[in-house]
Amino acid sequence: MTATLALLIHLFAGQAADPSAVVAPSPKSDDSAAASQLEVLETQNQDLESHLGELEAERQADQQDLLSLEKGLADEQAQREQADQGLSQGREALSFAAAGLAGVEQVLAGGSGEVWDTLSQADAAAAFARGASAGQSPEGSALAAETQRWLDASQQALERGDLYWARMTVRAARQAADRALSFLPPGAGGGASGGAPPSEY
Repeated sequence: MTATLALLIHLFAGQAADPSAVVAPSPKSDDSAAASQLEVLETQNQDLESHLGELEAERQADQQDLLSLEKGLADEQAQREQADQGLSQGREALSFAAAGLAGVEQVLAGGSGEVWDTLSQADAAAAFARGASAGQSPEGSALAAETQRWLDASQQALERGDLYWARMTVRAARQAADRALSFLPPGAGGGASGGAPPSEY
């Protein structure tokens, strides 16, 4: 029995000394852990790309809103400048009309009724001023319309041969035009100084 025990001890000692006899751990557990970690990283990467896509979409939307705002401001500025230009041209037209009507009064006072052309030009100028100022100066537009009404009365008086009433209504038209000028910004006409009529009407 002693010899058998000694033999077993010898065999066990031989297995312990042989590295090939030691059982290595299975690589399957390491591969599974690596695969799980890779899957987590891929998920995180996808989430990051999705978030970056959302941020880019928001940036593009903000850029579009900014462009729309800038366009709106530019359009508003252009409309304001156009309206201001219309008011300036309206004043120029009305200044021309008022200056012409002062001459018409003198002609009528001298007993002549040859003022049809001047009255027609003044009426056209007042009509232009009324339209040009309607949006920004209701008072100026209303007084330009009043100027037109007096000019119409003047023409009717001329048709009847009533030079006195024609002169009185021309004076009223000129006074209405002068009052309208106070509601319009200074233009190229520089007041009731006469000169050539604006080309717009």
